[in-house]
Formats: sequence, structure tokens, C-alpha cells
Amino acid sequence: MALLTISQASKDWHTSRSRLYQLKAKGRLSFTTFPDGSPALDTAELTRALGEPADRQNRNQPVSHDTVAQLDANYEQALKTALLEEVKTLQVQVETLQRERDMAIEDKSRLLGILENTTRQLQGPATPVDSSPSLNNSPIMRLLLTKIW
Repeated sequence: MALLTISQASKDWHTSRSRLYQLKAKGRLSFTTFPDGSPALDTAELTRALGEPADRQNRNQPVSHDTVAQLDANYEQALKTALLEEVKTLQVQVETLQRERDMAIEDKSRLLGILENTTRQLQGPATPVDSSPSLNNSPIMRLLLTKIW
């Protein structure tokens, strides 16, 4: 199994360092050494002498850990939900913009109609005005013709 320092073993098994040394002195617990020569305790030896660590004894139910596949599925579901919400928001925006476009087209048509009516009123009579002076239309000629006849 794994090797632990004396301090780590006392923390994990909720006991004091002195108790571990006492168990060693009584022959109920054997120490080993790390490659650097410092004392170490094997977890199997600790379990034999002291039983399971306190945090393991309190675990009546196995702990369920999410697998990578479950995490991926949860992520994909959350992403799908977020994307659907964004699509709904964008659909509402599209509908709003289409309504605004339709209203703008109606406004444009109405304003063009007003502009056409105003332009017709400003143009004046439909008969063309002759810009070149002719003798028949001049006031002097009319006067002479009326005197002669």
C-alpha cells in the first residue's frame, strides 16, 4: 500500500503521534523507512493495527462520482438549453425588426403619396407656357387687331 509520514498517519487515523510510537514500542505496529531514511507507516499496517481511518468508517454509502461521460452529457445539455434560449431571443428580435420594417415601408408609401400630391399642386396648369414671344399673342397685336376689326 502507500507509505505515510507519522504526522499524516496521525491525522488520517485521528490519533496522536505519541500513541503511534507507543504501539510501535508494544510491537503492535511496525514502522518502515522512506528512501531518505525518515520513518514511515504503511497504510495496510495502520489498518491492521488501528482499523479503518475514521473518515472511511463514517462512510456507509459509496460515494458516487460523476464520470467524464456524465459530465460531458450535463455540459451538452446545459449548452443546448442556453442555445435554445438564445435562438428564442433572436427569433423575437427578428419578429420585432420585421414589424418595424413593415411600418417603415408603410410610412415611406404614405410620405411618397403626400410628396406627389404636393408636387402636383406646385406644378400649376397642365397647358404649356410658350416662352417665345409671338406676334399673335402679344398685347399690342391684340389691340391692333381689335381696332381694325
